[in-house]
Amino acid sequence: MNKLLVAVFATSYLIVTSASADTLIFASPMTSRSSISTEVFEPWIKKIVAESEGELTIRNFYSSPLGDYNNIYDRVLDGVVDIAFTTTAQVGGQFRHSDVAALPIEAHSSYEGSVSLWKLYENGFISHEYSDIKLLGLFVFPNSALHMGSRPIRTLEEFQGAKIRTAGKLQSDMLERLGGSPVTATPSDIYQGLNRGVFDGAIMPWTGIEPFKLDEVTNYHLNAALGSSVAMVFMNIQAFEALPESAQLAIEQNSGLSLSILLAKHADRDAANIEYAVSQNPDQTIEQLEPDEVERWHARLQPLVEEWSSKDPQNRAILAAFREQIRILRKRKMSNFHG
Repeated sequence: MNKLLVAVFATSYLIVTSASADTLIFASPMTSRSSISTEVFEPWIKKIVAESEGELTIRNFYSSPLGDYNNIYDRVLDGVVDIAFTTTAQVGGQFRHSDVAALPIEAHSSYEGSVSLWKLYENGFISHEYSDIKLLGLFVFPNSALHMGSRPIRTLEEFQGAKIRTAGKLQSDMLERLGGSPVTATPSDIYQGLNRGVFDGAIMPWTGIEPFKLDEVTNYHLNAALGSSVAMVFMNIQAFEALPESAQLAIEQNSGLSLSILLAKHADRDAANIEYAVSQNPDQTIEQLEPDEVERWHARLQPLVEEWSSKDPQNRAILAAFREQIRILRKRKMSNFHG
């Protein structure tokens, strides 16, 4: 019934707003005010439409009944939504190999993770996970930090008894190894969860603090490189194939590695800006993990990486390829710096 209502809503909207068969629906669980919506998705969509030679119109829906983090993938498969953005952790078990980019300790930035993961897709290491959709871009959020409400966590011992929000199984396994108690929740549920005491803190990148207003319900923040979350921009295959060639070309030329880099650079910049803004509030405390604690935390988390690597026959090769791509990026960065 819910699926039928959503389909009726979307169809009715298109009948009223456009007679064109080439009107597509873009939906994102992110709010319309979030910077990724205003600074990335809106200009990206306008560019595609402009380059489609008048063959394409795209209608945007943010925080809408067309889909949330838990069901937007199915909405695209069903054809209710044509293009969407979501995190892969909410698509139960579909993208296990892509979790390589969510592992702690590995990538230092969104740029490193996003470019390296896209290269793995291009080279066939993880492409099988996306065979049911038209993948337009892969995106790895900046490393997650630990955001707490009424008490800070600075050491492993202080995790005892702490209920912490996590984004999925991988983060939950990581938190258990650190000594905390995971509570899985979508980003949009974090505010109320913290406000009502469902959990004491949340593992999340700095990019999520501003759009979800988490600085209103947290006071202590610890930068500890707690892995990340993978996200994607993707499209219904049949909807793409039904488009005129000029519209397909406009989408192709603005997707892939270029879109992944666009998202990553925005995220790294956004994370730094949000962290700085929070640091200017005297009621907020931001700390770095002490060097001796870094070693202790890494000692706890490294077995998780090894366990993930040995869990599937393909995982070891995928992790090695991911690390090689990161090595290439860092070497290139050093060369440019010295040049």
